Amino acid sequence: QFENVMAVGSRNLNNIYTAKFEPQIIFSPSEGFELKDVFFINFGYNPVMHGGARVITVKVSGLSFVSSLSQIMTAAPAGYAIFKDLDGTLTGEAGGHMLGDWGFNRHPACKILGSVDGRDLRLSC
Repeated sequence: QFENVMAVGSRNLNNIYTAKFEPQIIFSPSEGFELKDVFFINFGYNPVMHGGARVITVKVSGLSFVSSLSQIMTAAPAGYAIFKDLDGTLTGEAGGHMLGDWGFNRHPACKILGSVDGRDLRLSC
């Protein structure tokens, strides 16, 4: 479990959107992870969480993204985790889900976000 964490990408305000960072939180292939009250600051366009190399469910609540525009890395080998948003701070809807976009898992109720180039192509449902 990750709780009450503040992750800072760049302290240099001039390079927030040009600096390259790897995801700050990487999940193991085990179930039971929860992120609560985690702040991501100054990561620009870099994904802040690794979307999992195995299918697991991660519960999230109380997430904040300040100058951090990409939440989940879904480029291979990531993108298999399913993020269950308990309070709407990840997807904008309490009870929503965010996961990698694999084409076969698209549903009309889901929004496609991110891009292949940004390593964060994902669905928000």
